[in-house]
Amino acid sequence: MTIRQLRPPFPWIGGKYYSAAQIVAAFPSQEGYDIYVDLFGGAANILLQKPVYKKHVEVYNDVSSDLVNFWLQCRDHADLLEERLRSLPYSREVYYHYHHDLYADGPLDPLERAVRWFYVLRSSFTGWERASSAPGWSAGIRSVGASEPHAYHTALDLFAPLQRRMRHVLIDHRDFAAVFASYNRLRVLFYCDPPYIGTEHYYQNAFKEEDHVRLATLLNASPAYVALSYYPHPLLDSLYPASKWRRITWDVVKHSQRMQDDRERATEMLLCNYAPAMASLWEENAQQNE
Repeated sequence: MTIRQLRPPFPWIGGKYYSAAQIVAAFPSQEGYDIYVDLFGGAANILLQKPVYKKHVEVYNDVSSDLVNFWLQCRDHADLLEERLRSLPYSREVYYHYHHDLYADGPLDPLERAVRWFYVLRSSFTGWERASSAPGWSAGIRSVGASEPHAYHTALDLFAPLQRRMRHVLIDHRDFAAVFASYNRLRVLFYCDPPYIGTEHYYQNAFKEEDHVRLATLLNASPAYVALSYYPHPLLDSLYPASKWRRITWDVVKHSQRMQDDRERATEMLLCNYAPAMASLWEENAQQNE
């Protein structure tokens, strides 16, 4: 499996798997920066499709303790994590039992918590989880010969290559502003994929309008390279002035609609505070269609 094919083993709201190639293609040249920081790392779609460059220091950060714990366990104990998950049946009862355990008061060993968190997330039909109620066990048939149990076990095949890819990645777990302050300088590339305006309720950790403003204040004053993902929204015009931020747009199918016949499309936007070294074909086409 090549790095180009590498993907997260679980679905994630706001994940960028289907846009990752376009986003990475819009980054500055590899020689132009020394440190790459994924400020809102999530499912690590961009990091996983970013080509490995030995001179780069790579940093993954997310405020979700369960996301960070999963990546740590996958990096350090992928074999144990895979073995434990393969031993489990694909079961409604296990799903609801594990969902309850995740939010009960009793402590869980970090490896066991990663097992239960992954199981719940991977077998949920929504691809997101929250404490208030279980989103629902997925028992559907994806296509002929592709059942949910098959998809679950296929996802486990990714653990070994994911461990190799994440081996030298620094994994952080702090508020975005704290991580930003640690690396805010020249020859750094920040990729930022915050909860989109109006979609914040999908996430366990609250992200309010003042957080969008707080992020914009930091990014507008930064000497570093910044690539920032959003859906187009009127607030962005005031937060990120066109005189400073180049905009690239393209259409995607919404994450929640991918298994439906009548799929709603959305416009993805990448804001960059640097000029393109060489506009790729997809970027030229995107700009011509605006």
